[in-house]
Amino acid sequence: MSESTAEAPESISIDVRDYTERGQPTIEFSAHKDYDKKSFLQFVSEAPSEQLLAYFRAVLYELEGKRKLEEYHLKVFAQLRRGSEGWGIKVFHGEASNDKDGPLDAQQCMSCEMDCPLSVGVGAGDTSLCSKDTLIQVFEHHNAWIDAKARPLLVLTPKRHVRRLADLSDVELEAFWRNAGELLTANNLPGFTSAILNHGKFQNHAHLHLKIRIHPDIFSECVGSWCEERRATYQRLKRWVASLPYEKRGIGPMRKRQAPEPCRNFSRGQCRYGSNCRFSHDSHQMSRAYQHQGR
Repeated sequence: MSESTAEAPESISIDVRDYTERGQPTIEFSAHKDYDKKSFLQFVSEAPSEQLLAYFRAVLYELEGKRKLEEYHLKVFAQLRRGSEGWGIKVFHGEASNDKDGPLDAQQCMSCEMDCPLSVGVGAGDTSLCSKDTLIQVFEHHNAWIDAKARPLLVLTPKRHVRRLADLSDVELEAFWRNAGELLTANNLPGFTSAILNHGKFQNHAHLHLKIRIHPDIFSECVGSWCEERRATYQRLKRWVASLPYEKRGIGPMRKRQAPEPCRNFSRGQCRYGSNCRFSHDSHQMSRAYQHQGR
């Protein structure tokens, strides 16, 4: 456990709930009370340093200081639940981690070594593409990347080799979240659907990395705005990933896709997430849902 999680931070008002979601123990953290009416991106860009650090240190203390969790899947939601405009955090933990193999046993770190072949970092295939080919933005303390598996997401990693969010200094921690917002702005992305930080066995790469998931349609527009050289590299990356064994592509097990739940705010003309919303805006689906409810 990091020293930064050993002592309780200055008290701030965060609601913490425990429940089970899809059979997995879940801890839910509400948005910062001063920013629960604003977006997560507004929080990380506008909040004073003290508030930003206090919020994330409080979350880490709850997880690692009080509960002694070392393995968990932390997920920031731009929209925490249906019918709510607020952001928040869910942390999944418990026995599900027993099914995880943990980080790939690689001889090189693709987040530290710019000449690391992507085949080493992914653990499969053969390609001339290296980490430096996917680098898209350099900050003072962190680097930003195209996803090595060409999924619709951007990745943020500390320059320093660390495994846990709690291992970041206050300067690095503040920059980490502010850089996430700056990365989206620099790529003309209006928002995100979720941002994921894995710890322990939930990690597949032994370096702290934030995966910022973007709606596929919006991400495609983002790719189209890139320079010709970067678009060409991305297409090479996609072709290489398509040649990998299915289980190495990072798209999860084959399963029947479930339609997302209808968005209540959209039906009222009040949804501000647009195509970034993680609930359905399909009018036919919403109509069927309301008929099923007898409305």
